[in-house]
Amino acid sequence: MHVLISARAIEVDGQACGIFTYIDVTELDTARLEHADEKGV
Repeated sequence: MHVLISARAIEVDGQACGIFTYIDVTELDTARLEHADEKGV
């Protein structure tokens, strides 16, 4: 699995919190590699 991860610190009601998100880019990365192979890159 290939993912892009983002983390951000925020404050909510005076308390430090963190927001973590990820996006699964496995299919996108696989397609990119296949395209590069076709072009001989």
